Amino acid sequence: MSNKETFTTPKCVVEWAHLQEPQPAQGKFKESYKITAVLDASNEEHKKLLGKIKELGLHKNNKLKTGESKFPIKYHVDEEGEKSGLFAVSFKTAYGPVKTFDAGANLMLKEKNFVANGSECKISWGFDFYDEGVSLYLNAVQIINLIEWQGGTADDFGFGVEEAAPEDFKDKEPTPQQAEPGEQEEEDDLLF
Repeated sequence: MSNKETFTTPKCVVEWAHLQEPQPAQGKFKESYKITAVLDASNEEHKKLLGKIKELGLHKNNKLKTGESKFPIKYHVDEEGEKSGLFAVSFKTAYGPVKTFDAGANLMLKEKNFVANGSECKISWGFDFYDEGVSLYLNAVQIINLIEWQGGTADDFGFGVEEAAPEDFKDKEPTPQQAEPGEQEEEDDLLF
């Protein structure tokens, strides 16, 4: 980061935190450590932060608008993919794991740092300009209210208790419906 000025967000809800392991590369995007702040413009502290980020985003190109790829402020979308009325701002770094502190300003151990969507945090960040935009760099995170990622239960995915299946399918002979790998049935009665 060439700009040495750093800032700290007010408390905000976060999503898509990758603080200990990088988010895998996706298409043209390299793997990175990141966190997304969800900001409410009706909150005065959030509004001030959005104004600062907007100012930075327009520094090189005053024609950019919220939601455009080179502009740092995006519209937040809900679980149904609809605009929620909030804004999303992502902070990234190539270097990690990201230093993470608890509400008491104590460094958190890696194994205690599975930040799930909905956690409340403060984010230390900086910026740098490029071509027509600005990059917001992630320096550190303070977790105020941790919601730990738990994975999910079978019930969360719509699975219920079913009749127990045999312990080991590998040792059984194939039934007429099961062909050995490489074997093909002579007639295919599928409709497609």
